[in-house]
Amino acid sequence: FSFCYIPMNCFLICHCLLQIILSESSQALPTKMTDIYKITVKMFLLSHNREGFSPEELARLKSTHMDEPFDKLPEELQKIFNSLGEIAFKGIREGRLVFESSEVSDLEDCGLLHKLPDLKRKALDDPSKSQFCFTHLTVQEFFAAKHLVDTEADERIERFVCNHINDGTWQVVLQFAAGLLKSSLSSHIFIKLLPESTEKEENPSYSKSKTLTSWPATKEDKDLAVQVCKCLYEINDEQQPVLQNKIEKIKFNTVDFSYRSLAPIDVAAVLHFLENAEEVLSINLSDNQLGDLGANEVKKFIVNRERKVKTLDLSGNNLTD
Repeated sequence: FSFCYIPMNCFLICHCLLQIILSESSQALPTKMTDIYKITVKMFLLSHNREGFSPEELARLKSTHMDEPFDKLPEELQKIFNSLGEIAFKGIREGRLVFESSEVSDLEDCGLLHKLPDLKRKALDDPSKSQFCFTHLTVQEFFAAKHLVDTEADERIERFVCNHINDGTWQVVLQFAAGLLKSSLSSHIFIKLLPESTEKEENPSYSKSKTLTSWPATKEDKDLAVQVCKCLYEINDEQQPVLQNKIEKIKFNTVDFSYRSLAPIDVAAVLHFLENAEEVLSINLSDNQLGDLGANEVKKFIVNRERKVKTLDLSGNNLTD
């Protein structure tokens, strides 16, 4: 829902879900951002690169390869994906969304690039220049993440994540990377980054024996915690034992994510993380952008899972009746 207010994203996701439904596949509908894009980019590539494939082969690829790893695709399609990854990563590193025709040679019709109007000539005898961009920034970010995961060793990926987790330019790339990495490696890299700052506070509404320990303590740590939660949300593997150990080490029983501009998908990620915290007594999600969709995520967390939360602050979140 957070993505679908952008028309291009809405189209991509609906197209992706429709193909899964039409294929009568037994696979479950994707719920994570990475899973949606893994299927969608393959679908677009197969819809545009039909040369060399019979209609029967294309139908088979669409029905059998949507939830397969990228390295199981035919080699010519893998080469296109690898080239797109290299361009995407270079573009984000250089702060560029637009690429010259020379940079995207042989990729112009791959279905994942958009041709922009030609640049105006400076002189009459100058050749016109074609320019291209990815169909959407998130598509570029997905391919940048794929390039990082495919080409770097584990230690270098971990160093890259540590260096860029707070950099807004790379945050969506790192969410995709979390979903593309082996689950064990991804959990190891991102759980280590969870901040450990807490703040003790006395609250007369609780029994005197219960000291409230609020997490995270600082504004910077709250921003970092949200970003790490969003990355952990993309990992499909069960992370409970490792996460629970980390949470026990931090030792908190109240959570404060007020004034963080959380959207519904953000609060879904934060609550997914908090499912591993047994002792949370108080949750403050005030003054965000949860709306009714975010409130529904909170309801599922509190009611369906019978969480023993004593206080919950949802003020300032544009909730309707």
